[in-house]
Amino acid sequence: FELTPTPSLLEDDLGRYRLGDLGAVLMELPFAGPLELAERLAEEIEAAGLTPVVAHPERADEVIEAPERARGYAERGWLLQVNASSLLGYHGEDPEETGWLLLEEGLISLVGSDGHRAARPPFLDDAYRAAVGRVGEEAALPLFDGAALQRLGAPPPPWASRDAARLG
Repeated sequence: FELTPTPSLLEDDLGRYRLGDLGAVLMELPFAGPLELAERLAEEIEAAGLTPVVAHPERADEVIEAPERARGYAERGWLLQVNASSLLGYHGEDPEETGWLLLEEGLISLVGSDGHRAARPPFLDDAYRAAVGRVGEEAALPLFDGAALQRLGAPPPPWASRDAARLG
């Protein structure tokens, strides 16, 4: 599930929207308009003992205007997931610049595909290459290999020990 903040979700059992066995719920920020409802939903996710994974903050107008909002989310322990397509400029200059700003400041935990349909395929390989070019492989790899999910109870990806030895 990727939850779109709605008032009814504030009264729902948010545990039913867990990401598999992980102690997390994926929720998006609205592209336009205020973020207060999304922030309340994230707080309710926390109150349920789960971690919010905040999808595409770089595309939210309020984060574009005030990136420090995303810093506040990360400081609370919420995981921020930027879209690969944003880093590659597919959603315009502002989301691209904001995505890179958040990534370079170390606020992003994950880069996701946001590829909900065939007309919007994943661009993870291209985004990975771009990230390596901007921040280096050691900083880029954990954003793409699922390492951030380990703190939520996910096992290390099978290739993690090989990559750690290679980066060593």
